[in-house]
Amino acid sequence: MPVNRPELINSSLGGYGFVGADVSSPFDPYYDHSLTRQQDIPQAKHLLKAAGYPELAVTLVTSPIALATVQMAEVFAQQASAAGIKVKLNDVNSTTFFGPNYLSWTFSQDYYAYTPYLAQVAASLAKNSPFNETHWTNAHYNSLYQQANAEVNTQKRKAIAQEMMLIDFNEGGYIIPCFTDVNDAFNAKLAGFQTSVLGIPLNNFDFEQIYWAK
Repeated sequence: MPVNRPELINSSLGGYGFVGADVSSPFDPYYDHSLTRQQDIPQAKHLLKAAGYPELAVTLVTSPIALATVQMAEVFAQQASAAGIKVKLNDVNSTTFFGPNYLSWTFSQDYYAYTPYLAQVAASLAKNSPFNETHWTNAHYNSLYQQANAEVNTQKRKAIAQEMMLIDFNEGGYIIPCFTDVNDAFNAKLAGFQTSVLGIPLNNFDFEQIYWAK
């Protein structure tokens, strides 16, 4: 993998993020924190050559759809060049990005707020997901997803979810290099705010819990 994840976070997010390993939902209690990914340029070159692409050229569709997405694309292009991959950026506006070609881009970015793992699978990773941007499908993975949804035992469901995550890690179509920090600012006279594990600002916008402090 040609991505230097800590460098990408420092360069495009000013350090406000943490490393991902191409698996979604880091705050889900089922998340497998043992899965890690480091930049390995020699291995990337070896795999490209073995696949018949010693000199690969791709177009990455980027857009300012979320914090620093374009900057991340620029850093990624620079990092990929070390493995002999030429990344041409196609910077489009958000209307074009989510227009008729959305879900048809060959190689592009997107952004999701933090969601529980099985909910993210439902949105973008399962066979019939409405936002299956990578057009990736795996029969065993889809079967595991159905099993996880039907399983009422927490530990058994966790084991199924982590088996799915391992498939994401080894075969999935997403590069998830990092997760961005979400910083809130509010008047100190207000109280009742809590940290949202989903990354949604201002107490998940649950303003019913907010009150004036004495």
